[in-house]
Amino acid sequence: MYRVLGNFGLVGTALFLTIYGSLLVNTLHNYLRWEEPVNLGVFTALISFPLSVIGPSNAFIMELSWILFGVALAAARLGSNSHQ
Repeated sequence: MYRVLGNFGLVGTALFLTIYGSLLVNTLHNYLRWEEPVNLGVFTALISFPLSVIGPSNAFIMELSWILFGVALAAARLGSNSHQ
């Protein structure tokens, strides 16, 4: 989190947290609405990835988080398009 704050400032961090919260809400909503396991997996990954920072190793690599965000966006988009 401090790395995001240091790299992007307060505005960038606020936008980061807004996007992150939106991804969490959308993937959970898609899972509860259509019971797609992909959305549950992405939601679980979104929750567990930042928790890995708490450990002694620094596993929070920004490149991996952006890949995870891309997968979450694709899962949310795929879920909403397949059920229209």
